[in-house]
Amino acid sequence: MNELNELGNWIAVDPQMLAKNTTRTTHGIRLVVSPSPSDIPEAVRGFYETVIRKFVIEFRYIGERQEPLDVGSETGDVRLLIGRHSQRLYRIEIDVEKIEGQHLSFQIQAPQEVDAAVKRLGERPRTTYRTKYEPVRETLSSKRVSLFSSIGSR
Repeated sequence: MNELNELGNWIAVDPQMLAKNTTRTTHGIRLVVSPSPSDIPEAVRGFYETVIRKFVIEFRYIGERQEPLDVGSETGDVRLLIGRHSQRLYRIEIDVEKIEGQHLSFQIQAPQEVDAAVKRLGERPRTTYRTKYEPVRETLSSKRVSLFSSIGSR
């Protein structure tokens, strides 16, 4: 599963570690919510894309089919691209120069901004998406060093 790609190395993700149930109470009823297996990434990679001059993080999913991507969220430094039909997060684009221009450390600031953007994406009005992006956030957290260390090679 660690196939080499010209843009970056795919890093395998253990789906069992991400398939965590969450418990919440709604209207007095205790609910146990599990992420859909199709929403759990099987691999992730990070690389600097010189054409757009941004650091990119991409996710690969089980049984993935190509689908059109839409902008799910965009701030000044971070842009999230989600599948039009599945609403899965497929790509994150980070403006390295803007972050570094603010005299901030990319390895520290970028992961914080990305996590905040993904969290906001999950807080959109549709309640079904509240836990949809938790496996992605956990992947970003657990693979942070591997993903963001490649920025030095741009």
